[in-house]
This record gives sequence, C-alpha cells and structure tokens, in this order.
Amino acid sequence: MPSRAPCVPPPVFSQETALSSIRRGDLATERLVIEAHLDQMRGKAPDSLVGTSSDVRRLLEEIHGDPFDPQLSVKCLKKRCNIRDNNISSRFRFTYGITIRHYIEQLRLEAASSLLRQLDVGIFDIALSVGYQNPQTFYQAFRKRFQCTPSDFRRHHASGMAKPGASR
Repeated sequence: MPSRAPCVPPPVFSQETALSSIRRGDLATERLVIEAHLDQMRGKAPDSLVGTSSDVRRLLEEIHGDPFDPQLSVKCLKKRCNIRDNNISSRFRFTYGITIRHYIEQLRLEAASSLLRQLDVGIFDIALSVGYQNPQTFYQAFRKRFQCTPSDFRRHHASGMAKPGASR
C-alpha cells in the first residue's frame, strides 16, 4: 500500500486576513484559502451507511478521505482498501444508484461550485484543486452538471467576493 502524506491541519488565519491577501494578489495565500475550503469538505462521508457492506463502506470512507486526489480511480480505491472483489463497482452502483467514478465527479463539481461562489481565483486553479488535471475535462463535466460554464456560474452565483489584486 502506498504511503500517504501526513494529515496537515488547515492553516489558521482570519477570513479578513485571507481576503486582504487575495485582494493584493498573493498567490500563495490564494492556494491556502482554496485548500482551507477544500479541507472543510474532506472527510464528510454520507450518514446513511447503515446496512452498507463493509467493502462499500471502506470505499466510501476512502473516497471522502480525499475526493480531490487526481489519481483517485476504482483501481486505486480497490488497492488502497485491499478489496479484491471485481463486483464492487456493481455493488456500489446498486447501493447508491450511481457509479463510483460519477460519485467522485459529483463531489469534485460540488466543491468547485462552492469555490466559484466564494472565491475569485482562477478557474484553472479551482479545477486543479478539486482533482481535475485537464481543464477541458473540468469544463465539460461542469457544463454537463450545471448547464453553464464555470465563468457563467460564477457570474450568476457570486456577489461581493474578494477579487485578487483589487484594493479598497
């Protein structure tokens, strides 16, 4: 089993400090703000695990441990969870009505929509932060899910957010 990076607590800073840094265009702080938002979303597995098989439960816990890992795939999950069952994908779909891949995609897109509403950072940075390695794949998935581009979504759902480089 591959070793993982140790858990690092989210950075501690006030929202005002973070927003003023974003206004100044401090890219390092932008990354910290994005990561802090994503850390709040990690580890929130569904409460409805009662009656779920132990393999599917372990799979869900692993997915929610870091749904933004770009290497996350069914093969990777099976290896991490030490699951040798070739029917795990079918059992997951039967239990939740959605494929594992689609489930991960939905988690990532919900996180991206939240970041688009709250922060005025680059869409490419958001795509990378939520686990997409290819911006075109992100745009296509986002458009399919929300029926608009990430830019249009931001324009229609965000108001008064901090703009990088803007001064008061």
